[in-house]
Amino acid sequence: MSPSIPGPRRTPARGRRAFATTWWGQAWVTALEDSTLDSGRLSRGRTYARQGMVGPTAIAPGQVKAAVRGSRPRPYRSAVHLPVLTDAQWDTLLDTISARAGHLAALLDGDMPAELVDDARHAGIPLLPQPTELDPECSCPDWGYPCKHAAALCYAIASTIDADPFVVFALRGRGREEVLAQLRARRAAAQAASTPPAPAGLPAVGAYAAWAALAEHTPPLPELPEPALVYKAQSPSCARTRPGPRGSAPDPRASIAGGAGSSSPAGD
Repeated sequence: MSPSIPGPRRTPARGRRAFATTWWGQAWVTALEDSTLDSGRLSRGRTYARQGMVGPTAIAPGQVKAAVRGSRPRPYRSAVHLPVLTDAQWDTLLDTISARAGHLAALLDGDMPAELVDDARHAGIPLLPQPTELDPECSCPDWGYPCKHAAALCYAIASTIDADPFVVFALRGRGREEVLAQLRARRAAAQAASTPPAPAGLPAVGAYAAWAALAEHTPPLPELPEPALVYKAQSPSCARTRPGPRGSAPDPRASIAGGAGSSSPAGD
């Protein structure tokens, strides 16, 4: 289990901790050593790792493999298995990383933020291995669990985990490029959901740039003249109208101008 508040990113290591110089690399070694009470095989494993008995390692989802030389001329096939995360667990883990900008920046800088591991653990996601999760395997006749060859492989891979924390992600099921691609997709979706669409007629150069271009190229509104009055008072003379020809319909303007109940005087 990782500490809630880590010490320096890289600290001097001695003795059995010499295989890991980062806190997350030490967490890997601790998971190995807490998985067994057989200190003798662990000691032999450390010796094999220091002597370069572990060949090139192959990292794949859920396992790391290598040929480990022992007392016989032909090396043994050793492996250590680790449970991969489910798709639902990966979604939660990626959401956890996306929630803080500093998480991804630290990972790209070769650092494993302790806050990320803590946030993932609180969400039920075991990023760093637990002692009960490591499952060693070897073609040797040794009945130890782990045998000295598998233990040597675990110690040897700690330095690789030190140098690249994305190795832990790969062991959990997804490699560096896949994780980064999914994080970029999440960030793009979040930005698209939080920014307004670009106005029509402007080049698609991003929503914020479009709004800035709109503000720059839109001329100021002209000053409008003082609005004219819509209605004006009618003078009294407007109430009298000249009669039209005989038989013609009365001019409706006369009644409108004069108001309700008004009429032209007789004999006018």
